[in-house]
Amino acid sequence: MSETSSTHISSPQTSTPGAPSAVIGGSGAVLAVLLTAQFMALVDGTIVNVAAPDIQRSMGASTAQVQLIVSGYVITYAAGLITGARLGDRFGHSRVMRAGLAIFTVASLACGLAADPGQLFAFRLLQGVGGALMMPQVMSLIQRTFVGSARTRALGLYAVVTATGAVAGQIIGGLLITADIGHTGWRPTMLINVPIGAALWAILRIKRSGESGDPERTIDLTGAALGGGSLSALVVPLILGRESGWPAWTWISLVGAACLAAAFVVVERRVERAGGVPMIAASVVRSRGMIPAVLTLVIVFACYAGCLLSTSIHFQTGLGESALSGGIRFLPLAIGFSLAGLSWQRLPAAHHSTVVVVGAATTAVAFFTLAWSFGNGANIAAEAAFALLGLGMGFAFSPVISVTLARVPLRFAADASGILSTSFQVGNVLGIALFGSIYLSAAQRFTSSHAMSITSWTLGAASIAAAVAALGVVRATISADRVAGTPATYRAECEEPDL
Repeated sequence: MSETSSTHISSPQTSTPGAPSAVIGGSGAVLAVLLTAQFMALVDGTIVNVAAPDIQRSMGASTAQVQLIVSGYVITYAAGLITGARLGDRFGHSRVMRAGLAIFTVASLACGLAADPGQLFAFRLLQGVGGALMMPQVMSLIQRTFVGSARTRALGLYAVVTATGAVAGQIIGGLLITADIGHTGWRPTMLINVPIGAALWAILRIKRSGESGDPERTIDLTGAALGGGSLSALVVPLILGRESGWPAWTWISLVGAACLAAAFVVVERRVERAGGVPMIAASVVRSRGMIPAVLTLVIVFACYAGCLLSTSIHFQTGLGESALSGGIRFLPLAIGFSLAGLSWQRLPAAHHSTVVVVGAATTAVAFFTLAWSFGNGANIAAEAAFALLGLGMGFAFSPVISVTLARVPLRFAADASGILSTSFQVGNVLGIALFGSIYLSAAQRFTSSHAMSITSWTLGAASIAAAVAALGVVRATISADRVAGTPATYRAECEEPDL
C-alpha cells in the first residue's frame, strides 16, 4: 500500500472484507462528507438546549416533557452506537451511513413539523437512531480510507469536529432562535438538518463505493439487545434522575444496567467460544491501551460536557446573558481545541501518547484557573482559561484516538469505533448528571459564580484522574514499541499487529 501526500485510495470494484476502500471519488471529498455528517449529528445533540425554552412556551409542554425532548436523541443515540458499528461491518459502512442519513434527515423534518410534545419526543428518538447508524461509520471509514500521516490528520480533524460540534450547536441555536425566521421560533433548529442531510445523502448515493460488507460479521441479536438495554438503563436515569428527585426507579434502573452489562459480557464470551462473532471482539477490548483509553475518553468528555452545561446555565441564568451571547463565550475553547487537534501530529510519533497525559494535566490547570476566576470575578482570566481548556482537551482527546486505533487491525475497525464512540456518549451523560448536579445543588445555596467555582474545582480533580488513566496509554505504547521496534502509532498502517 503506497502512501502519497494526497493519500488517495481508489474504489475497488469488489472489496475484500477489512480492506481499505474509498467511499467517494477522492480522499478530500471523503473527509468533507464524513465530517459534515458527523458535525450535523453532534450539533443536534446541543442545539435543542437553546431551543428548549421556546419549545416549552409554544407547545405548552411541561418541564418533564421538555426534558424528554432534549434527552430523547441522546438515549437512542448512545444505546445504538455499538449495534450501528456492527451493522456497518455486516452490510457495508457507506451503505449503512446512507441509511442513517436518510433516517436522521426524515426525522429532522418530522421534528420541525411536530404538532405536540409527544410527537416531538418520538421523532427525537428516531433522530437518535439515525445518528447511531451514522456516527460509527465515520470513524470506520476514516480508518479504511486513509493511511499513514493522512489518517493521523483525518483523525485530528475528526477530534476537532467532535469537540466543537457541541459548542457550535449552542451558537447556531442562539442565532436561529434570535433570527426567528418566518416567526417559526424553534423549528428552524430542527429543519436546518434537512437540506444538509439530503445533500450529503445524494452525494453518497451518486458516488457510492464498491464496498459490500462482510457476510461473516453477523449480528448477535442477544448481545445487541443486552448491550443496548444496558446503555439505555444507564443513560435514562442519569438524564432524568436529578430533575425527578432520584426516585426509586432511577436506582433500580442503574442496578439493572450493571446486571445487563454483566449478562452482555457472559453472552459475548459464550458466542466467541462457540466460534461465533460477538458484538465486541474480546481481542479488541484486550488490545494494548484500549481500556485506559476508554477511561481517559469517558473522564475527559464527562468534564467537557459538565463544563458546557454548568457554564451555559451560569452565563444565561446566573449572569442573565442571551443564548447567543452565552454561546459566543465558548469560542476561545473551540479555537484552542481546534489548534491542538490540528497541531499535535507534528510531534514525533513516539511522543503522541505522552501528549495525552500533558493534555489532561493542562485541562486540570485550566479548570483550577476557572475556579479562581469565577470565585474572584476575573472575567479576562476566565476567557484565557477557556482557551487553555480547549488546548488541554484537544491534546488529551485527539491523540488518544489515533494511538489506540493504530493497534487495532482494520477488520476490527468497526468494533473499535463502536467502543470509542460509545465512550464519548457515556462520558457526556455522566458529566451532565454528575457535574450538572454539583453546580445546581451549589447554586441553591450560593451565588451562581460561587457554584461555578466549586464545580470547576471538581472538574479539575477529575481531569487529574484522566491524566492518571492516560498513563496506561503511555505504558501500552511503550510496550508496543518495544515489541515492534517502531513507533506503534503508525505500525498498524502497514500490517495488522498482534493484539
